[in-house]
Amino acid sequence: MAEIPPDLEFSIRATYFTFTFLWGACTGSLLNVVIFRLPENLSLIAPPSMCPHCGNRITLIELFPIINYIFLKGRCRHCSARISARYPLVELLTASICGAIGYHNAFKSFTMLENALVTMSDLMLAAFLIACFFIGADRGKTYLRLTLPGMAAGLALSSAFQFMHSQSVSIQTETAPELAPIVSAIYGTALGACFAFLACYVINLLCRTTSDAESGQISLSSIALGDASLGAMAGAFMGLEKLANGCIYAVIICIIWQITARLGHNYLEKAHRGTDGHGHNTTFSPFCAAGCIMAIFVQVA
Repeated sequence: MAEIPPDLEFSIRATYFTFTFLWGACTGSLLNVVIFRLPENLSLIAPPSMCPHCGNRITLIELFPIINYIFLKGRCRHCSARISARYPLVELLTASICGAIGYHNAFKSFTMLENALVTMSDLMLAAFLIACFFIGADRGKTYLRLTLPGMAAGLALSSAFQFMHSQSVSIQTETAPELAPIVSAIYGTALGACFAFLACYVINLLCRTTSDAESGQISLSSIALGDASLGAMAGAFMGLEKLANGCIYAVIICIIWQITARLGHNYLEKAHRGTDGHGHNTTFSPFCAAGCIMAIFVQVA
């Protein structure tokens, strides 16, 4: 690749960042709907978004991410009820992660089409992981109707990337053979499912008390199956190498969280055990999602 002047490189990266940041803000607005409605078995399309206090429909302008929350001072325009800061937080977090993906992927060693496909794959993966993170933290489980479509999308994108990549490197016979993207995705799917399933059991074995086990509201096998589907979905998008890094980060984050929870006299423990405040089996999905998001940007090896 020819060397690009620093000023031009910065301009290109800034353009990628701006576009993906705005895309992420809009995606975050949609994720708020997914996070709230999917666990309740509600349609993601109808009825339209409305204020949970007064029931008035939220207009398209009021759905404008982040800025509208600031403009309305965090209150409903109709009844003045306070709007949870969680909504702009999800939008800002999603926008920031997507913007960072755009900046990070601006100069990958691929063709333009391959680069666009990789960026689209990372943006889609980030959206699924953010939804799984918040749903897992709120509800204490991961839902298959979210992760299974994500797994299918990840395998499809990996197949498309393999087709594009094989065309661009077909004449390079001198390079050492590498694991085909779709094969890596299949291996990553298997690794992610096994790792998340076992991690869920281990974290519950090590961190649950007797009272937690007796008051469990969701069966451990159900939670472990959901966690396994999340790991499989991440592996389908990321492939074997990136997924392995995500597993390492997930374990580190989990250890730090557990230490912090113990030092905080279980105040933080309540947050990741669900919004009801009752002890129950613990899901590994928030840690797995956070670790995989980190692996998009930073790899150990």
